[in-house]
Amino acid sequence: MLITGEIGTGKSYTAHSLHSLSPRKTGPFVTIHCRDDSGAKALECEIFGCEKASCDTGPSDQQGKLELADKGTLVFENLDELSLDIQGKICVFLKFQSFQRVKGKSPLSSNVRVLGTSRKDPQKLLAPQMLHPQLFSQLHQLHIHLPRLAAQKDGVGEIASALLPPIARQMDKKILGFSSEVENFLESYTWPGNLRQLQNILKRAVILEESKWIQLNSLFFPEINSPKTNNPSLNSRC
Repeated sequence: MLITGEIGTGKSYTAHSLHSLSPRKTGPFVTIHCRDDSGAKALECEIFGCEKASCDTGPSDQQGKLELADKGTLVFENLDELSLDIQGKICVFLKFQSFQRVKGKSPLSSNVRVLGTSRKDPQKLLAPQMLHPQLFSQLHQLHIHLPRLAAQKDGVGEIASALLPPIARQMDKKILGFSSEVENFLESYTWPGNLRQLQNILKRAVILEESKWIQLNSLFFPEINSPKTNNPSLNSRC
């Protein structure tokens, strides 16, 4: 499966939700951040694992995340940032469900559901060869594109209502919902930071709120604390 969308649209949240709602929910949920400054070889070892050669004096055999995610879900965040060589090896794994550790000689198998995420339109990644065509074909069998939160104005209140209870439980506070003023504001604001911004705003609101209903004066937006803000209530809070 391939999940695409701008920064903050909820790709990681969606991947975790798909795992939690699947038959694999009792299995591991493992994430690989494909942007790795440590180099392609280190990232390859992280994914496939590495075996200690007979002449090595370094660490012992290392399990890769393909093994650690057995019977669960493995998410490649920013998949298009992987080298084409590693992407090709993932294609082989998806086709045969087997792989070899770095320096390994024996094939290993793992029963893993693979999800990939990207901030970019996958079709635009094929021409400049940033995404392996076979990998695109294998993952694009099911594609979920997450639109910007501003494009879902009529549904922002519903999304916020779904996010609020787990946030309140995490902070051990009894919050029942939003005041009508807050509901109106949530659906009128442009949300430049998308779902991630909404989650952060709700966390701060739960911390600040002293009643059982989130009030407008509990909304705090340090990201937009500037004269450009046009909402009078928001300006007075910031």
